[in-house]
Amino acid sequence: MPSPLLSSGMCFVDTPGLGSVFTGNTATTQAFIPHIDAALVVVGADPPIAGEELTLVEAVGKEVSGSNLVINKGRPHHRSGAGGAAKFTREILEKPASQMARSLR
Repeated sequence: MPSPLLSSGMCFVDTPGLGSVFTGNTATTQAFIPHIDAALVVVGADPPIAGEELTLVEAVGKEVSGSNLVINKGRPHHRSGAGGAAKFTREILEKPASQMARSLR
């Protein structure tokens, strides 16, 4: 789809993600990390960020200075909802081992 944002040569790539039964999907996503300039990482709210996703977030944080994390599929009417998942994810990312936590707001 034509977009003025992409006219300067910017390229948006949607990688296959992690944890698929097709192990090649995870390998493809991990192999693409050294080629990125910015990242938008999408994780689910239920369950919240998992170990494999945290590893990806940390690897991305080593490659780019600006990153954003999106929590998808939050259930606003659920007792903990997306807010609970966001709080849990923020706490995990703020631990010293996470390189990306400082750039997430």
